[in-house]
Amino acid sequence: MVVNPDVQVKAQQELDSVLGHATLPKMSDKNRLPYIRNVIDEVFRLYPVLPMGEVGFNVKEVGLINLHTIRTGAITSKRERPCKECSLSHGAIGRDPCQYKDPETFDPDRFLDPQVLRPSMFGWGRR
Repeated sequence: MVVNPDVQVKAQQELDSVLGHATLPKMSDKNRLPYIRNVIDEVFRLYPVLPMGEVGFNVKEVGLINLHTIRTGAITSKRERPCKECSLSHGAIGRDPCQYKDPETFDPDRFLDPQVLRPSMFGWGRR
C-alpha cells in the first residue's frame, strides 16, 4: 500500500463510507466492499501465497486449455491410479500477459471487468 498510495486512499474511502471510522470489517461485509476484494485479489495475483498448485480432477473428455490439448484421464487426483501429475505455477499465471493487461502493474481496477481471471490461490476442492 505504501508503494500505491492512490490504492490505499481509495480502499480507506470505501471502508469509511461502508463501515464508518470505528468498525472493523467482517466476512459478512465482503460483498459490500468490492474494491477491497479487488485489492486482495490483485495482491494474490502478483504475490501468490503458494507458488505451485496441483489440479485434482479427472478430465472426462478431450478438451483445450489455453490451446493445449488435454486428453481423457490426463489429469487425475494423486489418490487414483494411473496418475499423471499436473502442477500449476500461480506466479506465472498471475503475470501472464495473455491473461492480464500490464501484468507487472498493481491495478485492482482490472477486476472491474468480469472477463478478467481472478486468482484462485486455495484450489478448487472442498474445504
